[in-house]
Amino acid sequence: MLIVSGGIMRHYMVALRAVSANTAGTFLNLAPLFGFAGAFVFLGERLFMLQFLGIMVTVAAVTMIGFGGRQTVKEG
Repeated sequence: MLIVSGGIMRHYMVALRAVSANTAGTFLNLAPLFGFAGAFVFLGERLFMLQFLGIMVTVAAVTMIGFGGRQTVKEG
């Protein structure tokens, strides 16, 4: 498990070269989604309506932030 998490962290650090830390941090909110996917595939877990709603809200928020781009603030 330590090797897997080390590999994930390595990929995260490489990704920081391509995108800002703010964007990369936003995508970390998708981690529970992958946790559920693993539990679904390997443990046979079921998805309840409230969990599905949470997944949809999380994906929608990350998508809106990801496509939002940078906004500049005008002073004055």
